[in-house]
Amino acid sequence: MGITESLRHFCRSGWPAYLIPLAVSVYYAVVMPVSYDEAWTYIHFTHKGFITSVTHYPAPNNHILHSVLTNITKYIPLWTDLLKLRVSSIVANFVSLIVLYRLVSAHYNTRLALAVVAVSSMLFMNVYYSYMSRGYALYNLFFISALFAAFNIIKNLRVRRNWILLSVCCILGLCTVPTFVYAVVILHVFVVVSLRKLTRAQIISGYSIVLGTALLYLPVVWYDGIGALTKISHKMGMTFYQAAKSMPGHYLDMFRQISGVHWILFLILLGWSCFRLLKTRDRNDLTFAATMLVLPAVILPIHHLVPFVRVFNYYSAIFVLIILLPYTNQIGRLRLKVLLPILIGIQSLLLLNFSRAVLQFEEKDLAINLTADRIIPEIIGEKRYFFDGVILCTNLEFHLITEGYKKYKITDCEPFPLNTDTLSGYDYAFVRRDMDKTARRTVFFKTPYYNIYKIK
Repeated sequence: MGITESLRHFCRSGWPAYLIPLAVSVYYAVVMPVSYDEAWTYIHFTHKGFITSVTHYPAPNNHILHSVLTNITKYIPLWTDLLKLRVSSIVANFVSLIVLYRLVSAHYNTRLALAVVAVSSMLFMNVYYSYMSRGYALYNLFFISALFAAFNIIKNLRVRRNWILLSVCCILGLCTVPTFVYAVVILHVFVVVSLRKLTRAQIISGYSIVLGTALLYLPVVWYDGIGALTKISHKMGMTFYQAAKSMPGHYLDMFRQISGVHWILFLILLGWSCFRLLKTRDRNDLTFAATMLVLPAVILPIHHLVPFVRVFNYYSAIFVLIILLPYTNQIGRLRLKVLLPILIGIQSLLLLNFSRAVLQFEEKDLAINLTADRIIPEIIGEKRYFFDGVILCTNLEFHLITEGYKKYKITDCEPFPLNTDTLSGYDYAFVRRDMDKTARRTVFFKTPYYNIYKIK
């Protein structure tokens, strides 16, 4: 099936189920305020230009390929600066739905493909990163594309373009976020186990991925040194035993954070489907499910690391596919007019859940997103700001830059006990409440995490 034909079939086969996640992605891209990570990306990479984006790696926040794309989309006329930042994620997410549909329809059936796309696209983490200006939508796209290539290789390992697609997607994924290395290992182990052998083509693919990734990261290594890419591992490192002991909790966190529902419900659905797969004894399905479910628990202790759950955000599609695999034939026999209302109902429930959960999610980490959006219009201007351990300064600076202010001054300090009664030379001071020793000055605005004082 060609790309044009697949896209036409994709749109006709239950198009409302695809339109809903796209509409949700666009809606939240328009209405949600800038997040801390987005503001950090804009200030340090997008605003400073292409060269800085490909050479500077001060923190893992630089999802290099995503930063490069924002250096292109920032020139779109008429749109807001935030929407320009987010549009590449919206596009990448929608393309990933098309690729996921092609994958499942090619190797199972079109009804199952519709179900997997409809449900996985509305899980919490998928919706969140479908509009958030981070590299995870690209991350998801490259994993699903590489997985499609892996399925095709298992079906016919002699087709060269599948090996090329697998290698290119792995390189681009690694260029987006270095932790895509987990996906690379998982995909290649899946191919080896399915084929029951390590082929010459796979060895060449592995070398190509290493070489291609090294070349793309060469500017970073030249400018910032190899330590810029490895320092996050050193900061979060632990022993093999500590990482292994953390695996059960990490899996439960994956179920909860990726789905947005209680981990018990997700565990029951996944456990029951695995039981059904064991009963059917389909070797291909069992190999896929076992490889995908077991490998993170093997790789992470070997790496002596338990990363953030968002590193595995591409597992939204994996989990849904595994849950639905035992019912492939039953779903395939359903008429579209029966299946589609069921899927839209599930999507609606997941959307309601996301709408509730995202408000709580955006208020974590010292209330720097939604609360910041209410504070900043009251204090923005050509003013001087003092921050005592309050990272809202990043969100504020994003607005100062994008709204054209030039003569502002931001002093950002590590948290220390501060009495603002003795502070002068600033218009506003932001002080963490656990560090606030102010006795007389009246609080201008307060949150559960910090107080804001108007100094002048």
